[in-house]
Amino acid sequence: MILGGNVGAESKLTRKPVLANHHRKALDVQCRTSFEEGDSLAERKPLSPPKLQMFWAGAYVLVLVYVWIAETFGKAFSGSITPWHWAVALLGIWSVWGGHSVRRKLIANATAESSGGKQLVASRKWSAAQLVALISAHGVVLWGVVAKMVLGCPRWFAGLFYITGIVLLTVWRPGKQAVVVEKEGEEE
Repeated sequence: MILGGNVGAESKLTRKPVLANHHRKALDVQCRTSFEEGDSLAERKPLSPPKLQMFWAGAYVLVLVYVWIAETFGKAFSGSITPWHWAVALLGIWSVWGGHSVRRKLIANATAESSGGKQLVASRKWSAAQLVALISAHGVVLWGVVAKMVLGCPRWFAGLFYITGIVLLTVWRPGKQAVVVEKEGEEE
């Protein structure tokens, strides 16, 4: 019954559950109050360099664990490299290219925002660029894990992914923040 306010009721036309009107209003009020309490995206602070370093260290440890698992429990090589192997290789190259280009654009935007006087926005974009780089380098290693565990590739083939991902993690290690965050009392 739609009019009865039964939460578990279904519409006869669509067979979808129908929320009673008073439940919809309660959900709407909850959504509005969470943003009114200062939880908006515009007010969030960027990740600090020490936090980004912890993410980097965690990603590095996970990469080593993934490589160990793939090399220990991966499929044996069947003797020929198939088009699926090359598809995974292209996905790995795409991960490197995507991570590099997105990171570069975010850092360029952060530099432009910093010179425009919007330090908080610039700092957030800089930390986002660092996270994109970590995730992208991590993704390259995971494509090597897929190649080894699912397709059963030779060790040298998966090793290219592992080495590339570890080199990218090392090169893209978050360092000192390129932009300075304003003090909390100042306006943007």
